Amino acid sequence: MYGDFYRVMDLEYIGHLFFLLSQSDAQYLKLNKPATYLKWAAKICDLRVNPALHDNVRAKEETQMLGQFFLYINDLLSASRRLT
Repeated sequence: MYGDFYRVMDLEYIGHLFFLLSQSDAQYLKLNKPATYLKWAAKICDLRVNPALHDNVRAKEETQMLGQFFLYINDLLSASRRLT
């Protein structure tokens, strides 16, 4: 996001946006289907909370910090289960 520097916590907002788009009626989405946004949100979820996916200590530690992401994680997981 900022060259080779990124904040893991910034991923929360991107993931939340994709999740909200996935909950939209397909007729209102021009670029992708709701299922695509849901898959992206799930991938970001994994990246956000999985320290093994990061190569530096700061990023690994940030995966353990709670943020607004966890306000909708149960909804994201439920929606992802219905997709598979």
